[in-house]
Amino acid sequence: MYPQSHFLVPFLIGEIFVQLGGFSHTAAVLAGLVGMFVDIDHFIEFFFHHKILSVRRSWNNTVLSREKCPRTFVHRTSGAVIVSALIVGLFLISKNNLAFALGLGYYTHMLLDSFNAYNIGRTFKIKV
Repeated sequence: MYPQSHFLVPFLIGEIFVQLGGFSHTAAVLAGLVGMFVDIDHFIEFFFHHKILSVRRSWNNTVLSREKCPRTFVHRTSGAVIVSALIVGLFLISKNNLAFALGLGYYTHMLLDSFNAYNIGRTFKIKV
């Protein structure tokens, strides 16, 4: 999925929760940003493999799938368990919208990535 999708889905769900009450616009924006910034792992892995700090080359490598760089732990089951434990711990400590916003951003990102993994048919890929 593209960063726009990873931002808009948790933001939209957050805005629905704003309308239902008990959730702020700031938390909805935070959920969208978390959903988008989970993919920073592509850039990190590209740097570790190529020793090049280039967002453009990292993006093109990821989108065009020229080579498969493994993802960092946040996209694996072990990472999901660790991130979930951190979110639950934060919720138990703070009891505010911050933990909910972080969880909403992270889990919608993982959900969208699972849809992308089982993509059927032709996809459009944007090269920068």
